[in-house]
Amino acid sequence: MLLYYVYTERCNTLIRLVNETTVITKYANNLNANTSMSYYSYSIDVYVYDNPANYLTISNSGKVSGGWSIKVTNPLNRSITVQYNSKMCFLGDAQKWTGLKDLVSITLGAKTSTTVTIKGNGTATSVVFGYVNGNYRLITYANKLNANGTLNMMTSYV
Repeated sequence: MLLYYVYTERCNTLIRLVNETTVITKYANNLNANTSMSYYSYSIDVYVYDNPANYLTISNSGKVSGGWSIKVTNPLNRSITVQYNSKMCFLGDAQKWTGLKDLVSITLGAKTSTTVTIKGNGTATSVVFGYVNGNYRLITYANKLNANGTLNMMTSYV
């Protein structure tokens, strides 16, 4: 589990723990000198696509001969199979994971990164990476790649 945040104000404490699919909240209040307090806990199941920590991250390592060098990072505490289009694609196709004809699969270990080359493809301007988590494909894609290493990263799911 990842510690999301701890909030303390006067005699109240809130701790929120987050994993891929559940938010657990622990709340204590009315803490006093004789060590008594009120305490309760609850958990909420969340969809994997609602948690930003579940999405791959990508960064632009720069332009290379015939394409772009893109670093992709697995944020999870487990290995996953990542698919990406090995050629640039159109923004709408990236967002909806449609029309992708040059898919490649790689395995990324827990909390690891790798760098891949995405080749140019006519007037296409976007890169896309995704993996399946439960019943959803979580998609990380980007456009506005710049030779100075910037990009405009976005996420979606199908």
